[in-house]
Amino acid sequence: MAYKLYPAIFVLTLSLIQSSVQQIEPDLVQPGVSMIAQDPVLSPGEGLAVVGQDGKVSEWGDANNLSPMGSLAKVLWLHLEAEEWESSSVEYRCRGELQGVKCTKSHGRVDLAKSFKEDCNVAFYLWVNISRERWKKDFGDGGARLRLNNVFGPFLGNRLPRQPDLPERFGTEWFADGQLLQAAPAQLAHWLAAPNQEKLQRTIRKYMLGFTDFAFGRNAKWWIKVAEAPTLQKEGQDGDTQKQVWVLGGNDSTTAILRLPPGVTPKDAQARFKTLLSIK
Repeated sequence: MAYKLYPAIFVLTLSLIQSSVQQIEPDLVQPGVSMIAQDPVLSPGEGLAVVGQDGKVSEWGDANNLSPMGSLAKVLWLHLEAEEWESSSVEYRCRGELQGVKCTKSHGRVDLAKSFKEDCNVAFYLWVNISRERWKKDFGDGGARLRLNNVFGPFLGNRLPRQPDLPERFGTEWFADGQLLQAAPAQLAHWLAAPNQEKLQRTIRKYMLGFTDFAFGRNAKWWIKVAEAPTLQKEGQDGDTQKQVWVLGGNDSTTAILRLPPGVTPKDAQARFKTLLSIK
């Protein structure tokens, strides 16, 4: 007669399993501690673009007007050179200045991940110009210029002279400052959403989270990078321009780019990003 208990036990066990699944499912599928509002309300001058898990880009506010990328341009260099730099185990001891290129502070010894996360301009200045010499040697002037244009072309417009040679050196306008490289939040979002950018997205996530969180942490954890840039300089305008702030962030399913108008501090920009993306 004991066999008659088996169906009841099976039903009870199945019921308990279903109940457990129903209880834990929200935590498993919750996309980070965040979920963007259906219609985020942006202030004047703000532009937001979001790449969803399906690769589609949504945009709000001032998301299509171009402006300088500033230190966010380091992302382009990761696309182009991260694999080579990682294999070479690049390192540098930043003392705050090198050949006229200045950092916001003396970063000390940095590797590629730390230099990207903390925006070490000195280290990037050194490494991009070492790459320049390697390209000339490996590809010649024409091949090196083609390699540069393939990545940077969409963000250069007509601001680089049409010549076969590389620039004599890569200054801060290539990774930190100036008017040379320009983007719009929606444009950058579409660029990052391309299928061939999956490796770049993983690289950025690894650098920003650190290896432990990247490899063993919850996939829903957000990383956030704040980058300062000059504002767009009008034709004929001289002198320094005001600063504006970009915020790039994401988790394993979402990438978001927010650009804020002049006058917003990096700290306030990060807080605004979290508010719009509902990141707790």
